[in-house]
Amino acid sequence: MGSILKNKTINMNKMNVKSMTQTQALADGYLYCCKDNDEITELLGIMDCPFDADYVLLGKKSYPVTVGEDTIRELLVDYMANQDEVADEDGELCDLVATVDYSDISKKVNEVLSVKKYWHSTNIKLIKDI
Repeated sequence: MGSILKNKTINMNKMNVKSMTQTQALADGYLYCCKDNDEITELLGIMDCPFDADYVLLGKKSYPVTVGEDTIRELLVDYMANQDEVADEDGELCDLVATVDYSDISKKVNEVLSVKKYWHSTNIKLIKDI
């Protein structure tokens, strides 16, 4: 597993929250849970949940980590703009870097990153089986 999760759960105290037991969640197709907070958090199997805090289910679908070509372009333009070794007062180097088509690079990076997945958290509270 070893995947990371940026957990953006909704504070359960502010909403009408559905809840499910571990057995119900597994029967409904959920596999993972996490602490109910707004931090990068550990991804846990439902049956591995320690219940030392409030836990929510993660969505059934995972998503790949991706980097878009615009992000790559912006990073390289910023990199060129901050080079101390090169005098580029008119921004010509940045303009040149901005004209490159980064779609192939983005595709290659995303292929490598495709092994890492993340899940969106839900507002479904996980309850320990009795």
